[in-house]
Amino acid sequence: MSWNERAARLRRTTGLDFIVAFVAVLACALIILGGPGLVPAHPMDQGFAYVDLSLSRKDGVWNFQYPQLQWSGGITASLTVGLYKLLVAPSTETLNWHVRMLGAAMYIGSAWLLVNSFVRAPAMRALAMLVTVTSGFQFLEPTSELIAASYLCLVLVGVKRAWPDGSVAVLLVLFGLCKVELVPAAAAAAAMWAASAGGAPQLRRRLAWTLGAAGMCLLPGLVVHGLGAVGGGRAMETFSQHYTALDPAATQRLKDVGGVREFASLHPAWYGEFLLRSALESAANALFALKGLLVVFAIAGIRCVRNDQAWRLFGIALVIALAPAMLVAFVHVRYLARFFPALVVLAFVCLESLEQSSGRRRLGLMATVATIGAQLWFAPALIADPQAY
Repeated sequence: MSWNERAARLRRTTGLDFIVAFVAVLACALIILGGPGLVPAHPMDQGFAYVDLSLSRKDGVWNFQYPQLQWSGGITASLTVGLYKLLVAPSTETLNWHVRMLGAAMYIGSAWLLVNSFVRAPAMRALAMLVTVTSGFQFLEPTSELIAASYLCLVLVGVKRAWPDGSVAVLLVLFGLCKVELVPAAAAAAAMWAASAGGAPQLRRRLAWTLGAAGMCLLPGLVVHGLGAVGGGRAMETFSQHYTALDPAATQRLKDVGGVREFASLHPAWYGEFLLRSALESAANALFALKGLLVVFAIAGIRCVRNDQAWRLFGIALVIALAPAMLVAFVHVRYLARFFPALVVLAFVCLESLEQSSGRRRLGLMATVATIGAQLWFAPALIADPQAY
C-alpha cells in the first residue's frame, strides 16, 4: 500500500472516534498536570519510573542501569520509560507527569487503533472509544499496566492486519516482559501464533523472531545483573500482602512460613478460605471494571469470534495471565485494565454480529451507554487515588 493510499484510508476512517481519543488525551494531560509531579514513594509501584538507561563513568567505573523482570515495570515497560527519558530528560519534580502522560497516550492511542481494526460502523467505533476513555483506567498507577495494555492492543492489531511476522513477534515480547506475571501468558500466545504458521518456513521464522526479540531484551540484564535480572520470586510476598488485606488476622498465621506451597500444605483450611475470599474479591473487581460489558457478553456471546486468530490469542493470554495469579492474589482492577480496551472491542464486535434491528442488539447498546454513565460516576474517585485500584 502506497503512502497516498494510506493517507486516503486514514481520512476515510478518521471520524468521531478519533475526536473522542484526541480530546481524551488532552483531558488526561490537564488532569495529570493537576496532580503530583513527583513519583509516589515506596511502597507504591511507580518506582520503575526512575530507570536510567544513560551510560556514565564515575571513579574509573562504568555505570549502566538495566531494568529487571521483578520490577513493577518489568523489563520492557521500564525500557519504554527509560528510552522516553533519554529523549525528553524530565526533571525529578515533573517525572511522574511525564510517565503518566506517556502511559495514557499509549493506552488511548493503541485502543483507537484496535477499535479501527475490528469495529466496522463509525457510530459503534465512537461508542467503543467512549466506553474505553470514560473508564478512567488511563489514570491508573503503576503506569506499567497501561504500557502492557498498549502492547497487547498492538499485538491484536498486528495479527488482524497481517503485519510482518517480526513486528508481531516483537510486540508479543514487549507485552510479556512488561510484568513478570505476563511472561507465561505471552509465551502461550506466542506458541499459539507460531503454531498457526502456514508451513515450516514461516513457523521457523516466527520462532526465530520471537526468541531473538526476547534475547535482545534479556541479554543486557543478564550481563549487568547476572541471573538476578530474571530470577527471584515474589510469590510469598504477594500472597502475604493479599492475604492480610483480606484478613488482617492472617499476619500471625504467616509467621515462620517459607512459601505459599508450605502454607497450603500446613494449613489447607486457611488456604482454602483465602482462595474463596480471593475469588469473591476478584469477582467484585471484575464487576466494577466491566460493568455493562458483562451484559453484552451475556446477550451476544463470543461464538462469532471463535475462528478469529487474534481473539484466540487474546483469550489464552487473558486466562493464563489471571487464573494462576489467583493462587496467590486476588485480581485487582488494574490487572483487568491491561485487557480492558480489548474486552471493549470484543464486546462491540459481538454486538455487530447481531441483527441491526434485533432487541438483543438494542439491549446491548443500552448496556454500553449505562456503562459510560457508571464509569463517569466512579471516575472522580479513581482519578483522586489512582494507586488504590
